[in-house]
Amino acid sequence: MSLPVSALDPTQPVLVVSPHLDDAILSAFALCRWERATVLNVFDGAPTPRHETTWDRLCGFADSDDAVSARHAENAAAFAGLDVPQLSVGLLDSQYLTAPRGLDEPERILTAVLDWVHTQGEPRCTVAVPAGAGRPAPAASIGGGAVSARKRAIRQAVGPFGGALLDARSRYIARHTKPAAQHDHLLVRDVVAGRLAARPDLDVVLYEEVPYLWGAPGDDQAGSLARRCGRVAQPVVIDVDRAEKARRIGSYRSQLAFLYAPHGPLDSTAGLPARERYWRLTAVGA
Repeated sequence: MSLPVSALDPTQPVLVVSPHLDDAILSAFALCRWERATVLNVFDGAPTPRHETTWDRLCGFADSDDAVSARHAENAAAFAGLDVPQLSVGLLDSQYLTAPRGLDEPERILTAVLDWVHTQGEPRCTVAVPAGAGRPAPAASIGGGAVSARKRAIRQAVGPFGGALLDARSRYIARHTKPAAQHDHLLVRDVVAGRLAARPDLDVVLYEEVPYLWGAPGDDQAGSLARRCGRVAQPVVIDVDRAEKARRIGSYRSQLAFLYAPHGPLDSTAGLPARERYWRLTAVGA
């Protein structure tokens, strides 16, 4: 049974922790419309030296510098007219990793969240993170570095013609395969919710991600995380203005063609769920 919207307090400051430069609008648009909303973008940095990846190439970018710059511009356009400050952690998207993530990265994410909480000076704030919706993530993809390096090595070995075939395969998979849970999302969720769920000054909320929810809804992941934290996941459903949400999603032009969309384009009302789903992590027996 879902709780009413009143289970969340829209008068509180809310930090929507967005792994990538589109997740907040795609999946937590209702919270972005709160009067005191802020978005924290996590994996929004550019690698040095620049990289060339399959995903960026499919999206029309020459390299990572081109892609990261364009995606920041798309994100600014998506939030145009909304008074929603954008904060940055500046970590690398997993597609750019050449080795496992640094041991300091979870602390950098957590520090950014806690710095925001400190600046609010409020007795209570809301922090929203991904639920981890989607099919189970392949174990080999967790951490990203070895997988990304192997893909680059294979591409170099097969040459231009083989590379074109690999791109066609990747394009088909992106459009037609139900998505698996994204490991960047899982990292953000586990770091923030796993460490902060029991703080008495925070309402920690999980949001169900588009388009991953069509791989598998977020209920099981939300419940599992809540149990690990000694909490209960209380579901909350919020109606959204699909027309406005679709219009703003349309700003992420480079990404849309390759995001799984079973009911129509994600920048159309037909392609989006009428409601967004959340889970509030609450104390057992509360």
